[in-house]
Amino acid sequence: MAKFGLESRDNLIPKRDCGFYMKYIFLFTSVIQFLIILGLVLFMMYGNTHASTETHLRHLEKRVQELYDKTTLLNAKNKNLTQQLNATTKEKLGCSQLVTATQKELEKCNASLRACTTYQTQCQNIWNYAGYNKMLADECFRSMNVLNVTCYAEKLGLREARDRLGREVQQQRENCSQVTEKLRQEASAAQGERERCRQQSIDLRAQCSGLTQGQSQCCRLGERMTTELQATRQEIQAKAEALQPYEPGGCASLTQLVSSQLATLGAKLQQAVLPQAQENGQLRGEKLRCEANLQECRQHRAGDSQQYQRQLQALQAACDADAKRSYQEKQALTEEKGRLGQQLQERNKLLAQAEDTK
Repeated sequence: MAKFGLESRDNLIPKRDCGFYMKYIFLFTSVIQFLIILGLVLFMMYGNTHASTETHLRHLEKRVQELYDKTTLLNAKNKNLTQQLNATTKEKLGCSQLVTATQKELEKCNASLRACTTYQTQCQNIWNYAGYNKMLADECFRSMNVLNVTCYAEKLGLREARDRLGREVQQQRENCSQVTEKLRQEASAAQGERERCRQQSIDLRAQCSGLTQGQSQCCRLGERMTTELQATRQEIQAKAEALQPYEPGGCASLTQLVSSQLATLGAKLQQAVLPQAQENGQLRGEKLRCEANLQECRQHRAGDSQQYQRQLQALQAACDADAKRSYQEKQALTEEKGRLGQQLQERNKLLAQAEDTK
């Protein structure tokens, strides 16, 4: 908190102790000593001021006179040297101009000589190169003619070879087609024979299966009927024995009648069941045959599709290879012809330049 009054104003005044005043005392004492010493030194130096001033003036006048004499002499020498320097500079300038002119003339002569030498060398080189190019051009003409004849012959040979290969390929294709057709017919005949054998085997298997099933059903039915008949007979016999004191003959005849009727009924039932079993066997055999035919057709279709795909790919690859080889040969011949034409044009240009230079 701020305090207003005497106490706060006293606190604002800086505190000054004895050391503060002693510093100022020593400072003033040192300044006084320095002034005293300076006065003594000045008094010792300039005590006899008038005598020293005259002596100093005489020395200065003498020194000035000597310097004036030296200056006059130096001015005279400088003037002479300046004249000599001007003369020398003029001579040097004349010599420099003469040297420059001579050097320019020499450079012109050297340049002309170099130009003449270079031109002569170029002419000689061009002449030699023209002769060499003429020789090369003649050789190129001969090579061009030979290559034209050779290329034409090779082209005819390649065309004949291509036609021959085309005919051979066509003949091979026709032979392959005939052989393939023949093999396909034989395969179809063998397949038909195999199919008939397989169908006969399936029919026989189905008939055997139907007969076996019918026989087993009939056997089971006969056994069951026999068992039931025996049980019925035993029951009737037991009842007949129980009724024997009253009507023995009637019971025996009744037992025989029932047995005969049951046997007849079993035979009819067996005759009715046996055709049904045979029909079931035939139907099952036809089902097996149809499933086998379907599976075989699928297999044949997959095999034929793969075989035809492979043949098509092989024919396509062969045609592509022939076309690519023919195109490459044609491209090589075209490039060779273009290169030879370019070389011939270059030789003609060089010959024209040589003739112009000559």
